[in-house]
Amino acid sequence: MERYFDTMFAYINQIWDIPEGDKAVCRQFFKSIQVKKDTILEPAGKIPMYHNFIVSGVMRNFHLDEKGNEVTVDLNNGPRFFTSYFHFMNRSISNENL
Repeated sequence: MERYFDTMFAYINQIWDIPEGDKAVCRQFFKSIQVKKDTILEPAGKIPMYHNFIVSGVMRNFHLDEKGNEVTVDLNNGPRFFTSYFHFMNRSISNENL
């Protein structure tokens, strides 16, 4: 699991030197999960609870249009942070699936 943290810390260090104390807090409270393709981590109709970090792979943010078609609004690959940002930050119910 340490390699996941190393990837995240290397990403953060591109912007800001993360202190060792902050790294320790991340190791204590962040958890690593592996998900299969087409898994919905944060479903529409709920307040997003997590700001995810993609170590590897691709994540998609999408909603359903009036005909029930999936409309992709954001597509990202790792390493980077990814969430339904507006709804996560405003603690509002999202119409998007992550």
